[in-house]
Amino acid sequence: MSSKSSTIPSPNRRSLGLLYCELFGIKSVTVRSKTKVFKRKIAVADTITFDTIIYFAIKVQPPTGKQFVIRTADEALEYMKDDLVR
Repeated sequence: MSSKSSTIPSPNRRSLGLLYCELFGIKSVTVRSKTKVFKRKIAVADTITFDTIIYFAIKVQPPTGKQFVIRTADEALEYMKDDLVR
C-alpha cells in the first residue's frame, strides 16, 4: 500500500454550481460541478426548490455523511436545499 495521501475534496460537501439563463421569459438553470455538467437548461417554475433540481439532475442522494452544496457559478452565494429557485 502506498503511503501517499491523495487529495480528496471536503468529505462532507460536494459543490455544485447553478447557472441561470432567461430565454424568452423562461427561467432555466444548469447543474454542474467544477468538472462535469449534469443537466443543461432545466426550465424552472417559481415553486421549484433547489433540492428538486438536484434530484432531477443527478438522480442519486449523496453518500452517507455527505451533502450537496448549492452555489452560484461565481461562488458568491450559497443556497439551502429548501430555498425556492427564483
